[in-house]
Amino acid sequence: MLLQQMLVPILVTAEPNGDNCRIDESVTVQNATFTITKQEITAPVVAISKSLPEGQLVSGLTVETATSGLSVSATCFDEDGNQLEEERFKAGTTYSISIVLKADKNHVLKCTDAGGYGQRRR
Repeated sequence: MLLQQMLVPILVTAEPNGDNCRIDESVTVQNATFTITKQEITAPVVAISKSLPEGQLVSGLTVETATSGLSVSATCFDEDGNQLEEERFKAGTTYSISIVLKADKNHVLKCTDAGGYGQRRR
């Protein structure tokens, strides 16, 4: 008769114990190494304000994400590449928006081709 062994994940809780690591009431080990694999973010979703109405402060531009482990921020630039902060959007002007995606300590962004960038003319 052939017995098949099943691999079952075991939850290990390790507590610092001086220079050692206590795994449970009866086991203390000299060294314990744990590797935490960061979760990949492969399809981040970012939402930008639906409209850039003339007269709205550039600082009113909103960029949000519901992607877990990700934070986003945006910077707006005029046609000449100057960073805008307290200016107001003007009609007939092309703006560029730089969006920064930042993963937290438990995540990593998987690099893919962003497919270029676009500009929106007000």
